[in-house]
Amino acid sequence: MSRKDRQKTKKAEVAFVSLSIFAAVVCGFNYYRTHGVGREAGEHTKGQVEIYVGKGLYGTYSLRQDQSIPVGDSNVVTVEGGTVAMTEADCPDHTCIRQGPVSSPGLPIVCLPNEVVVLIRGEGEEKIDAMVQ
Repeated sequence: MSRKDRQKTKKAEVAFVSLSIFAAVVCGFNYYRTHGVGREAGEHTKGQVEIYVGKGLYGTYSLRQDQSIPVGDSNVVTVEGGTVAMTEADCPDHTCIRQGPVSSPGLPIVCLPNEVVVLIRGEGEEKIDAMVQ
């Protein structure tokens, strides 16, 4: 193995380790946001669920009332125990279903192929996460 090949391999290893660390940080942040670590129970259960299809609002529903909401012929959104989840979708990848239940404002559920976006609106959403100048 020549010196150039070893340098390329080392650069590839550094890039792989850097991306792995970044992915772990993103996953940890997502776990923190979705599981409510450090939050009082029920803190974000006072809001409403907004469902958008395409560019328009499909409907607004209470986060306090357990219900299953059919969204067209393609998706089903389920509100249960102060959380919201996409429980059925006819999209090929089912990323929206695998995301699992969400209980925090500002963390959307998105079904890109069917153009469905589910948001929680309510207490705590006005907090500023970051400011860029």
